[in-house]
Amino acid sequence: MGEPNKSKVFEDGATKVKNDLCFETIRNVRERSVKIRRGVPVDSPLRTSAAAISKRAKEIEQEYRQLVSLSDSEQAAGEANINQKLGQLQGAMADLEVQSLATTGSKSFPQTVSYGSNYLEKFRKHVEQIRRTTGKKEIGKVSSAQSQEQIKKLIEEIVMTGETRQQRYMAIADALWSRKGNAIVIRQSNGEFVTFLEAGFMCRTLMGRLKGQFRELLGQTVTSLARVALVQDNDLSPLMDTLLFTCSNGRKFELLVEQDTVRLEELSPTNDLFASFELEPSEQLTPRPCTEVSRIPQTIVSLTEIWAGSGETEFLVAISFWDSDKNHIVSVCTESDEAELMINLEELWQRVDDMIFSYGTLSHQLYTSTGDLQNTAVRLLAS
Repeated sequence: MGEPNKSKVFEDGATKVKNDLCFETIRNVRERSVKIRRGVPVDSPLRTSAAAISKRAKEIEQEYRQLVSLSDSEQAAGEANINQKLGQLQGAMADLEVQSLATTGSKSFPQTVSYGSNYLEKFRKHVEQIRRTTGKKEIGKVSSAQSQEQIKKLIEEIVMTGETRQQRYMAIADALWSRKGNAIVIRQSNGEFVTFLEAGFMCRTLMGRLKGQFRELLGQTVTSLARVALVQDNDLSPLMDTLLFTCSNGRKFELLVEQDTVRLEELSPTNDLFASFELEPSEQLTPRPCTEVSRIPQTIVSLTEIWAGSGETEFLVAISFWDSDKNHIVSVCTESDEAELMINLEELWQRVDDMIFSYGTLSHQLYTSTGDLQNTAVRLLAS
């Protein structure tokens, strides 16, 4: 066998470097586009412009890939044309970044924090994360007035001294995200406390092992949906991170959403209703029906799990349930640490579109009750 043609090898190597540089430029433009869309309000025209630039970058990438089938002279002309388009696109991207910086940098957000009626429930759910991210391990039980004041002081300190941005949180399109270190405080646009999150919480990397856990509900006729509610001193507070499925055969399943996991457990005499926090001696749990769900009773014949991200950091963001005629029964959004009911399918698809911008990749896992439980994954990439 003769020696390889050195000039040919050099040409191939130079072509590869050139191709890699082009694709890297396109990838960089699209990543910067996603960053802008994450940092501006959902109704901002900058978000629309960023999406258009990302779409144009994808079109240029497809044009570049088609050059391989052309003659050398046609390739040269095509490359010159594409380089010109890429230069224009990078200029437009730079202009958009300047506009985005001017918009987000000049906007002032309220630095005050107010608290709704269920703030104690949220404090109890997140107290361990608050201790861990702030280093204040001395915070005691949330039932203590002193502990409540400590938590409020820490939340307000994060808002005052952390970095604040405005972007969607679940159904709140203009939510305020304040971050200091790994501690994140979510507020309404008027400053009302919504929840506390921990950035990069590692337990979430284990969620991939929970794929398919909702198959327990396949073939079940659900007769009612309810929230688990906390009862104390004749006061009933529904826990929005829970959902209780009651079936016609007497079986009951409780769904619990936390920042690091989504659990579905069948209840029994030895495994009764549960919450994400430890109960006080004077408290108990009871079901509270979800009256907004009208398409019950229904038999669940198929379901779709929607997962965001990829690899070990994949996590569950929504579950949809379907009847035998492929009609939508109800969906549950688990994107954060609440179980958000979605009756309208269009509302779910709108949320999924927003998730694509935020996470880049979504996969759909479809399960049916026919016995042949084949998983189908559909990858949706941000454009």
